[in-house]
Amino acid sequence: MRKLELRFEARAEFLEAIAWYEARRTGLGARFKAEVDRVLARIQATPYGIFFAVNEHEIVVLAVLHHRRDPETWKSRR
Repeated sequence: MRKLELRFEARAEFLEAIAWYEARRTGLGARFKAEVDRVLARIQATPYGIFFAVNEHEIVVLAVLHHRRDPETWKSRR
């Protein structure tokens, strides 16, 4: 299994989001954390990456690539 790295900025955003949800309702922050942890574990366990872009109206999937393929492949699809 590949190592999972959560960059400093991403970790700070994650902790901020947990606190925001917890401030809205007790236990909601813990539920949010558990769900993100579940998704991160699935990302770490799968050999495929899903590359996507999000805008105001849609989520556009740009590529579904096996981790052994060159991740640069999808960048020209924007």
